[in-house]
Amino acid sequence: MQFESSCKEKLRHSLFGGTCNDIINHDVFTVFLSKTDGTYHCNFKALGQDVICGSIPPVVEGEWMQELRENSISFSDKNDGPIEILIGADIAGKLMTGGFKLLASGPAAIDTKLGWTVLGKNGMREISDNSTLLVTSMLNKEALISDLWSLDALGILDPSEQKNKLELQEEARDHFLSTAKVNEEGRFQVSLPWLDNHLPLKDNYDLAVKRLDSTVK
Repeated sequence: MQFESSCKEKLRHSLFGGTCNDIINHDVFTVFLSKTDGTYHCNFKALGQDVICGSIPPVVEGEWMQELRENSISFSDKNDGPIEILIGADIAGKLMTGGFKLLASGPAAIDTKLGWTVLGKNGMREISDNSTLLVTSMLNKEALISDLWSLDALGILDPSEQKNKLELQEEARDHFLSTAKVNEEGRFQVSLPWLDNHLPLKDNYDLAVKRLDSTVK
């Protein structure tokens, strides 16, 4: 976000369940925030962190959105993306205005000096713990059930699905001509493999020597 660090602060994070991590050096930044209509401005100190939390699904349409509109409550952030600023309790309490609206669909809308925020469950069908991550991923991607067992989802792609057979043959031929040579033993040698972006194959020399030693008495 292109803020300049003013100093550093050492901090040990105490996590849910009592887990504590090692002491970490955080950059300290002065953050300037404004309400979307420009009627309120504030600034405070914040600690730098590369990743604040995991991905959060975007807000989807539902009864709560209609209730917000009926109560003239605007909801500015509807997009999916990384969390850029997390306001802690030390600052959040100073931003509360006392405005509160409990929605019939479940969530509670709380007014702050920076705008409205919505907390709580949305009344949708409960999802078991075992399927939460799976369903969240499918909502983000709008995937088909068949994607769950597709190798493409794991990043395993068949080159023949991306290039036609003639292109692959031509690339293999060019690679052969550019790498074929005669080694010091007078034998023809060509580099392998021909697959694009494939890591070089290991010679497994040490393993071969160990196997040879185990068979020779």
